Amino acid sequence: MSDFPEYQIVKPADLPAPPQNALRIIEACTQIHVDANALGKIISQDPVMSVELLRIANSAYFGLSSQINSVSRAVTIIGHSALKNMVLCIAIRDALKADDIPAFPIEEYWEVAIARAVCARDLAKLLNQSEEVCFTAGLIQDFGLLILFYVHHHRISEWQNLSGLHPEQRYELERQIFGQTHDKVGFQLAEVWGLPEELAVAMGFHHEGSPARASTNAKTICDVVHCADWLVSVYFSKSKRESMLQ
Repeated sequence: MSDFPEYQIVKPADLPAPPQNALRIIEACTQIHVDANALGKIISQDPVMSVELLRIANSAYFGLSSQINSVSRAVTIIGHSALKNMVLCIAIRDALKADDIPAFPIEEYWEVAIARAVCARDLAKLLNQSEEVCFTAGLIQDFGLLILFYVHHHRISEWQNLSGLHPEQRYELERQIFGQTHDKVGFQLAEVWGLPEELAVAMGFHHEGSPARASTNAKTICDVVHCADWLVSVYFSKSKRESMLQ
């Protein structure tokens, strides 16, 4: 601890502000009476989200023969459930950008996060869980770490030390460096943003295990992202790679 004599606990005021437009869209996606046209009108009030939605609807992923040029049509193509998770992913991505954390290798951070998301999505297929939800949970499970670096700019050089460790080692070093860990900060964010239970539990308990009060579905998704974290560390963690070669 002598190498890290000062730290500041992340306070609610330190968290990125809830993206009101995105949260409005996410809430609308969960309401049965809101159809594609009504949802399209809500999304159209946000030019950035509208462009993102149209770009995704016209991507090779959907493989449509004709161009989608209306937001409401894009909503129909993507579907409410997938749209809800897509909007949340965009909101999380845009909550902290490179300019907010100067000198931090944010692209490298998101490369690992996307790898966890893809791994979680693949595990979801084996467990009959929602692939979209597990992908989103895997993507945002370590977002609290990005917030820690946002609050503690002077610790950015520690990223290289953290990124080379497997999950348990990284978790302990985080505690030493920041006096707090990314899962606790992630759970704070989930509560402030009002995220669904399964995502809040995944963000806040993927290291220590789900709380007893959590739903079965939330516990399963939490287990999925816990496994994804370890599986991806085989490729990105220096300590794991070295142990495999010995």
